[in-house]
Amino acid sequence: MPDWTPKQLAAIQARNRSILVSAAAGSGKTTVLIERVMSLLRAGAQIDRMLVVTFTRAAASEMRERLQKALTREARQDRALKKQRDLLGSADISTLHQFCIKIIRQHFQAVEADPMGRVGDEGLLKSLLDRAVEEEMELLYAAPDPDGQQLIDQYRDMQIDDMLRRLYTFLRSQEAPWAWMEGHLAQMDAADPRPAPPPRWPNSASPWPSGRTAPRATCATPRPTWRQRRPWPGSWSKTAACRRTGRRS
Repeated sequence: MPDWTPKQLAAIQARNRSILVSAAAGSGKTTVLIERVMSLLRAGAQIDRMLVVTFTRAAASEMRERLQKALTREARQDRALKKQRDLLGSADISTLHQFCIKIIRQHFQAVEADPMGRVGDEGLLKSLLDRAVEEEMELLYAAPDPDGQQLIDQYRDMQIDDMLRRLYTFLRSQEAPWAWMEGHLAQMDAADPRPAPPPRWPNSASPWPSGRTAPRATCATPRPTWRQRRPWPGSWSKTAACRRTGRRS
């Protein structure tokens, strides 16, 4: 048996309370957690009534394997622990994401979720996000509304891409992301009731405040799409071969 430090022993023996163990890498946190679980099992707890979560699948696999070895070793002298070893396969020892998807599958009707859903790996999720960002950028440049045009005029393409990804990451941390966003957009609209400014290049000859007619924009070449403007990962140019003509009314 390891020679536990007083703090490690306190973490192992604490009962009926929430505890936080903070220690450097390699200091024995996993070993302490395994001994804490074993001490609970020796006292009569059931392994299939415990929830042990980790941050990675590798850590969860290591935890299960080390518990298997500890239970096999002690089950030779303790029939109760032999039963716990047999129940280890049904114990909830997994990543937090895996545990949550298990609950969702069990109660998919209550949460209106697809029972066949699964936890996406990092590579798949990045690929899906990249594709979604690319599609949204294409839509933005194809038919920008006044707000979208102002965004294009004020920021470089890579800045817009970066802001979009950071906003997505932040929204995922909210309990109700879309409701949170809609609520804050409504607050911004209420705080700034000014009407939206007219487009910089109206397509029709509408009167301007100075009495002039709106200048007409003509392009020698079509406006490049986001994909054409995108020599990733360099900075993207926003120029197009355009000129404007205007006349007095």
